[in-house]
Amino acid sequence: MNETFVLNAGRDVTLSAYIVSDRPVPSVLIAPGGGYLNHSEWECEPVAKAYNEHGYNAFILRYSVGEHYKWPYPLDDFNQAMEYITAHAEELKVDTDHIIAVGFSAGGHLVSMAASLAGKNPFAAVICYGVTLGGMLKSVPDAPNACAAVSTETCPCFIAASRTDWIVPVQNTNAFVRALDDNFVDYELHIYGYAPHGFALGDAAGQDGTCGRVGNWFRDSVDWLDELMSGKYVSIKECGEYNDRFGTEPGLGNSCGKLLAHPGVADLMLSEFPQQYAVYQAAKSTLDAILNVDSVSMKSLLRFFKTPASVLSKLEESLTNFFSKK
Repeated sequence: MNETFVLNAGRDVTLSAYIVSDRPVPSVLIAPGGGYLNHSEWECEPVAKAYNEHGYNAFILRYSVGEHYKWPYPLDDFNQAMEYITAHAEELKVDTDHIIAVGFSAGGHLVSMAASLAGKNPFAAVICYGVTLGGMLKSVPDAPNACAAVSTETCPCFIAASRTDWIVPVQNTNAFVRALDDNFVDYELHIYGYAPHGFALGDAAGQDGTCGRVGNWFRDSVDWLDELMSGKYVSIKECGEYNDRFGTEPGLGNSCGKLLAHPGVADLMLSEFPQQYAVYQAAKSTLDAILNVDSVSMKSLLRFFKTPASVLSKLEESLTNFFSKK
């Protein structure tokens, strides 16, 4: 099914659906680039069909541009698109828990803002050579700084860019990644050594001035999304620092130092999980000269030393029971 829906006739905002499934599946919402002046067609249907080939239903959002542009109209358009897709999920065959926003250039700016501020956050965002710094586009000086919007609630992001992009310099990507780091947001980053702006699916890969691998981001994004949805992905939110600062219940996610500082936890591990406690002690005695083992989450440490998932699950259950009695 290919069909276009009008979301806002006055601003010429439309949503084009490319449905290839007869059941609800993960879906992508694509925001093409164009400097908020127009929509780059090579970042529209070709991208939708590429995701179609991997089982995704796809939607192209032609958001407010040109004379209809004014911030936050594009973000309003994104929210309206998400609302429309969610409200019509049954007929559009959309798994509403797994709607992924995909944005290029100015559309990457929109998606990087939506990753943090959308009314319904996407499950994840794929951002290619996206504008993230405020004031980057002379045509739209009011476009806000997406880096400043990042929080711990920002959705996971897959990011692709080129080191030699002079239209949207790589500093945009670097600043956005620093913001993701500071807020413990999961991401995967691919910066190709050289390619012009707007490389899209990499049709020009290998030609003069374009890295031959520049189109690899697409398949990598699909594999990354598969890992996120499969439950295999190891989130940065499992790190000790995040759980020490934001965790509500003590557990394996806490740093070794903080977890073992609770009276009785060391005794519990010694009596019920002596092998795992011995792993911690051995790591501390051998690695402390290199790094602060007590700053690492207990889960990360034990996983690194090949503790089976079943044992980690039992240990977590024992800790939950232990702390529930306090």
